[in-house]
Amino acid sequence: SRTDGVLYRQSLDLYRDADRDLRWLRQPPRIWDENRRLFHRALEVHTEPGVGLSVGPDVAPTIDVQWSNDGGKTFGNVHTASLGKQGAYATRVIWRQLGSSRDRVYRWAGTAPTRRVFLGASLDLERERA
Repeated sequence: SRTDGVLYRQSLDLYRDADRDLRWLRQPPRIWDENRRLFHRALEVHTEPGVGLSVGPDVAPTIDVQWSNDGGKTFGNVHTASLGKQGAYATRVIWRQLGSSRDRVYRWAGTAPTRRVFLGASLDLERERA
């Protein structure tokens, strides 16, 4: 940095910032359907699973999800899922029975020292019956 004279290198293959794990955060757009109540049956984050690196062979890196039911102003509890141990390539990252909302925002985050590949997300929704 300019204050301590230390040079840093950026790369998609680096998972730490000096001596700290890099924290990442992804937040897609809000889920809103003209103020109709939506029942959130399942959220699946599509990643490249089983690529844990320096966390050890018996430890799986994790991903945390939170959601907001007020358009992203406040977020609730953290719910954690496994990204799969190294070599567990069939691991799926899914949260189920997520309640209902009229204006929801999801966000997921983590700090695990592993490759971060996010391909997308799928959400199983059901509309409130009129």
